[in-house]
Amino acid sequence: MVWPEFLLALALATGGLAPASPTAIVLTCADFEIQTGACGGASTDGDSVSVNVEETYVGDPGPSDSYDGGGSGDGYSSDDTWAYDGGGGDSGGSGGGASGGPPPFTPSASALASPMSSLLTPVLCRACDAGGGGGGGPTTTPPRPPTSFTISDVLTLAPASVTLTAEPSTWSIVGSHTNFYTAATKHSAAGSVLGHPVTVTFTPVTYRWDYGDGTTQETTTPGASWATLGQDDFSATATSHVYAEKATVEASVTVVYTAVVTLASGSSIPVTGTLNRASTTVALELFNADTVITVGDCNEHPEQPRC
Repeated sequence: MVWPEFLLALALATGGLAPASPTAIVLTCADFEIQTGACGGASTDGDSVSVNVEETYVGDPGPSDSYDGGGSGDGYSSDDTWAYDGGGGDSGGSGGGASGGPPPFTPSASALASPMSSLLTPVLCRACDAGGGGGGGPTTTPPRPPTSFTISDVLTLAPASVTLTAEPSTWSIVGSHTNFYTAATKHSAAGSVLGHPVTVTFTPVTYRWDYGDGTTQETTTPGASWATLGQDDFSATATSHVYAEKATVEASVTVVYTAVVTLASGSSIPVTGTLNRASTTVALELFNADTVITVGDCNEHPEQPRC
């Protein structure tokens, strides 16, 4: 497009051929892109823009701005990341003096122009999405949070450690019930997953008991002490075990958790898979007994177990 045609198109885009006035016509990014063909082949070296069209600069650069009017090409710069090539040539200058330098030029730009100005001077372009302040550069959109998570994603926020309690605590009698229970409960942990602040809620769903003599059991209850259950010592519970022979054993429990991730927005996303957390082992010395352990005197309390 030759200059007369270009100026005519620019004038039509801004409302017709009218004399220049103190108030410059402000073109939108879309208008400027259409009329100039993405700034009309301007320099895109990130330092300046030098498209020769008629324009009127609007706005006070402010005390922090600098301008080289000698045509040396050293450029014009300010803290709002505008760039001006004082030479008015076919290519941009070396850039302004703003801290950090101006942002890379993008075709999506805004221009302040008056189509009937008497002088041909470089257009002042500014990236529409440029950040404010000296050397601000384009703003970046933070990545969207994931829409799904797997167990491997939340391993850094592992559930709390698991403890196992046995009754009696260090020994037991062959042929009698030994009770086991764990305090694992639903709980949450806060932290970062895949670069996003989250809260992960762990819920125990299964308890896998290993009694140390080759016998295992899986339950959905964590068990409880005899006192909590309101039962007598050495009585059967959902998680108790009867050992068959004298030995030293090491019992343990593995808790299987499901997890749910809660994002900063408040939305919750179930985690695919389950996470196992094993307890430390509890050592028990198993003894044979020729006598029966009872609660109180069997003559006085014949209803007690083993009386």
